[in-house]
Amino acid sequence: MISSLRKLCICILAALPCLLTAATFNGRIFLDQNRNGRLDPGENGLAGVVVSDGHSVVLSAADGRYSLDSAEAKPMLWYCRPTDHEPVGDFWRWGDTSQDNDFGLAHSPQNRDFTFMQLTDSHLASPDRMQEFVKHLKALPLSLAFAVNTGDLVSSSDAGDINRAIAQFDAYQAGIANFPYPLFQVIGNHDHPSSSYDKRDLNHEFYGKGLYRHRFGPIYYTFDWAGVRFYALDGTEQHKGLGYREALGEEQLAWLEKDLALLKPGTPIILLCHQPQVGIPGASSGLRDQEKLKKLLKGHNLQAAFCGHLHNNHEARINDAPIFVTGAFSGAWWGGPNSDGTPQGYRLISVKDGVFQRTSYFNREGHNAIARVAPSAKQYASGKQTMTVSVLDFGKPVEMKASIRNHDVALTPVLSSREPLWSLWTMDFDSTTWPDSLYTFEFKTMQDGKESKGVTRCLLINGNDDKDFQAEGEFVLHLSYSRADADAELLFNDHVIATIAKGRPCGRNEKDSITLPLDKIRRLNVLTIRPAPGQKGRVGVSHVALRHQRKDKQAVNITDPRFYGHSSLTVNAEKPEAAGKRYFSVRD
Repeated sequence: MISSLRKLCICILAALPCLLTAATFNGRIFLDQNRNGRLDPGENGLAGVVVSDGHSVVLSAADGRYSLDSAEAKPMLWYCRPTDHEPVGDFWRWGDTSQDNDFGLAHSPQNRDFTFMQLTDSHLASPDRMQEFVKHLKALPLSLAFAVNTGDLVSSSDAGDINRAIAQFDAYQAGIANFPYPLFQVIGNHDHPSSSYDKRDLNHEFYGKGLYRHRFGPIYYTFDWAGVRFYALDGTEQHKGLGYREALGEEQLAWLEKDLALLKPGTPIILLCHQPQVGIPGASSGLRDQEKLKKLLKGHNLQAAFCGHLHNNHEARINDAPIFVTGAFSGAWWGGPNSDGTPQGYRLISVKDGVFQRTSYFNREGHNAIARVAPSAKQYASGKQTMTVSVLDFGKPVEMKASIRNHDVALTPVLSSREPLWSLWTMDFDSTTWPDSLYTFEFKTMQDGKESKGVTRCLLINGNDDKDFQAEGEFVLHLSYSRADADAELLFNDHVIATIAKGRPCGRNEKDSITLPLDKIRRLNVLTIRPAPGQKGRVGVSHVALRHQRKDKQAVNITDPRFYGHSSLTVNAEKPEAAGKRYFSVRD
C-alpha cells in the first residue's frame, strides 16, 4: 500500500509542471479585408479553420473564434492555411493568455490545377547562390502556385556554435527574401543548431530546433492548397546531447492522428518531410516509426509524398501512394552533381483537381532546364541503352542535340512524349564494343534564341579494357577502415593490395594510403573486399578515393561516380557473393 502511494505521489509530482503551466488560449480567425493585421469592426470570422499548438487540434467556430487548451505557458500557436486564402503576416505566433491570439487572412483564389516546386538540401552558408536562382527563376516563363524547401536549409548549423547557426539562418533568409512564389519550409537534420557540436549549450533557447522555430514557426504543420491537405513533417527526433534519429516521435504522431481525424473523408493528402518516410533499399532505412505512420494514413486519400536528405533521386511507395526522393539543390554539397548523375536542381509537381499527375526533376540553371530521367546512374550500364532526359520547354517547341564528350558516336534525340510544362526525349545507343569507362553525355537545347546546356555521367561496363590506355604518374588509394568483424583482403583489379585483420581499430581516423603499381592501373579500375572463408560479420571501408598525381604534377581525386566519397563499401562475410564494388575511371 505504501509502495502504491509512493508511486502515485511520484506520478502527480511528475505531472505537476504541466498542470501548473496548463492554460487556455483564445482568439479568432478572421477575414482581414484591409490587410492591416488587426481585427476591425465589420470583419467576419472564418469557420472550420484548424488551429494547433502541435499537441491540441481545434476548429474555429462559425464566428471564427477558437479556444485551445495547452500544457505550455507560452506555446507556439498556428493555423492551417485554408484553401483560397493567404496569411496576413505570419501563420504562427507565441501564445499569450492576456489577450486574444487573432490571425488575419485574405482571399487569394487558387487554381484547382496547379504546379508547385520542391527544393531540398540547399545547404546555404551565404545568400549568393539562392539569390542567383531567384533572379533566374523570375526570368523564366513559368507560373507556379508555390514552392517548398524540404529541409537542410542551411549548410551545417548543427556542427558549430549558436553564432555560426545564426549567421547561416541569416544567409538563408537573405537568399529567399525575393522568392517569386510563396515558399514553405520543412526542417532538416542540419537545421538544428549545435546538436552535434561538442561545446553545445543545451539550455540555449536556439539550441536544437529553437532557432528554426523562432525564424520559421512550427517544426511540423499543415496547409491547404486548392483542396489538398499538405503535411509538413519533422523527421528528426532530437535527443539533448545524444544527436538525433530519423523518426517522427510519439508527440508528432499523436498530433497527426488528431489532425487526420478532423479531415473530411476523401480529402487529398500530400506529405512533405526531409527524410524518406519509408526505407529505400541500399540508401536509407527510412523513419523508425514508419509503420505507425502507414497505419495512421491507412484509409485516407494519400496522393504522394516528397522528401530529400539523400542528395539523390529515388522512388518508393507508402501504402498505395508514390514517394519521390529528390536530388539536392546543392548536389554534392556544392561540390558537383548528385551521385546519381542528376544536376544540382529542383523538382516540379503537377496536381489536377486534387489528384497527383506527374513530376520531373530539373537542372537549376539554363532557360530550358535539362535532367536525366533514366536509367539511373546509381548502377552501371552495358550493351544497348536508351537514355531518357526531360527538358523544361514550357509547352513550346525546342531544338535538342546530344553528344558524348571525347567519344565520336552519333546520338539522335527523339521527342518521346510531352507534358504541359516539359517534354521527354530518348536516345538509343549500343555500347557493346565501347571501352569500359565513365562517359559524359552533353545536351544542348535552343528555344527563342536561348541556348541551354546539360551534362550527365554514365558508367558503361562491357568487359572491354581500353587497349590504348597507358597509366602515367602516381596512383594512391586513400581510405578509412569502418568495420572489421572478420579477416579479409582488399583487392584492386583482382590483386591483393592490403589485408584487414579481424578486430582492427576502425573509424574515420583509421586511415590508410596504398600506393598502386602502374602496371595494375587500367582505364576503369575496381575495388573489392574478399572475406576469409568461414568468417562471420561485416568488413568495410569508407571515404575511398584514388588520388592520381599526373606527370604534369596536377593532382586529381577519382571516386566512384555512383556514390559519395564518405559512403561505405562493405561485405557480409557470410554472403561474399553479394558484395558491392567501387569503380574508378581514369580520365585523360
